[in-house]
Amino acid sequence: MEDESRKTKAEKVLAAYKERYRDVADKTPQDLGLSPEVVLEFVNSVVTILDKKGCNDSREKPISRKVLETMGVPQDVADQFLRLCEYRGGICDCKLCIYIGEVIGHGPDD
Repeated sequence: MEDESRKTKAEKVLAAYKERYRDVADKTPQDLGLSPEVVLEFVNSVVTILDKKGCNDSREKPISRKVLETMGVPQDVADQFLRLCEYRGGICDCKLCIYIGEVIGHGPDD
């Protein structure tokens, strides 16, 4: 009975998480107008800055936001892209780079 209660609780947490990100959960960067080349340029730029400055573990992702701004990505697209990254595990600048494969659709099983 206790295992079933845990399972139910876990299912509720997962459902709430998916609901929170429902606006981006089924999207890809391409759906947002970002080509694979743009995403690669973005990640390379973020990694270069992270190598120099390190990650501050901020959910605000200041490095990623600045790179997207510098690249000329419109604010609304940048916000959606960063939400997509967060949904896929990129909760800060460095984790965004770690989980970028999930974001672009190439997870660990591909």
